[in-house]
Amino acid sequence: MSLENPADRVGRLQGWYGNCGQSELTLCLAQTFAYDDGTYKGTFSLLGSGIATDPVKHAPIVGGTGDFAFCRGIASQKRVFNAYINSEETSWFEYNITLKF
Repeated sequence: MSLENPADRVGRLQGWYGNCGQSELTLCLAQTFAYDDGTYKGTFSLLGSGIATDPVKHAPIVGGTGDFAFCRGIASQKRVFNAYINSEETSWFEYNITLKF
């Protein structure tokens, strides 16, 4: 699979994160995973928080639509690459997601 080839894409991730901590940088995560790869069609959403400096953050999956309707689960997020592109910080993440229907 290659990131350069759009045909290899199985879905997309949209979301938001911001600081919700009082004494240390704590990220509040709200993300939606959208799939349309021919096998699965639908979305599922992640909503949680984690300490920004933790190497792995865990957040619950709180529901979905389509093939993922009423799913629950857990997602682990790990940053795998960080770069500055055009003076903006960009990060790539790896997700390990377990769903229960």
